[in-house]
Formats: sequence, structure tokens, C-alpha cells
Amino acid sequence: MSGTAPTPASVGPTDEELTRRAQAGEAAALGLLLARHQAPMRAVALSLLGHGPDVDDVVQDAALTSLSRIGDVRDPAAVGARLRAIVRNGCRMRLRAPRETPGLEGLSRLRLPGDEASQPERAVERHVMRDWIWDAVEELPQ
Repeated sequence: MSGTAPTPASVGPTDEELTRRAQAGEAAALGLLLARHQAPMRAVALSLLGHGPDVDDVVQDAALTSLSRIGDVRDPAAVGARLRAIVRNGCRMRLRAPRETPGLEGLSRLRLPGDEASQPERAVERHVMRDWIWDAVEELPQ
């Protein structure tokens, strides 16, 4: 007996077992695999993107990619590294992409009557309005 406590991965099925089961079409196995690796995937996204909504989007996109490409995994024991690589690539694509605000492209050009760039109150109002709009957009269902 080694005297070391079992790791969470050794308590249940291994990544290799879960990957093979997911490749065989078992959706629950893929769900367990993604849940097990969600924190490391999120950590990669945070390290590259910082805090913000893009982190959750990249992790979610990586989960969808892994769902559609689980059959492509050649080394089921190294699926965690593959998931983190998918997140890393997603982050790099986001960092390279031009920043757009779908549907709100004209928002930054809105001017209130009597708006002066030197009036701090107006600048605060614009930022509060922008934050309110983003909060409302984030509340919308996918």
C-alpha cells in the first residue's frame, strides 16, 4: 500500500475509459469527461484572455468541438491535454479576430443633445448605458 490518497480521476473511470465510452456514443461519458476537465480548460482561457465573457464562450466552444470530434481522439489517455489545446486555439482565434459588437455597432457613435466630450457626467452616463445594455444582452437565451 503506497499511503497516498487516490486522486479524483482514480476514484471513477479514467480519462481513457471515458473517452472510449464517449467514442462509442455514450453521451454521459463525454459529460463526465468535460466536467472533469472544465476547471483546467477555464484556467487556460483565463490565463490567455483574462476575466470576461470570452472565457466562458471559449470553454463552451471547446466543449462543442470535443463533442463533434470525439472520434478523432487518437490517444484517449491524453484527452485532457487535447481539451486544453482546443481551448488554447480558441483563445488565440479570439485574440486575433477583430472586435465586433453584433447588432450594437452604432452604439459608440450615439450622442445625446448637448453632449460634450469634456463633460465627465456624460461619459459616465454612456458607460453606464453600455454596461446596462451588455447586461441585458447577456441575459438573453442563446
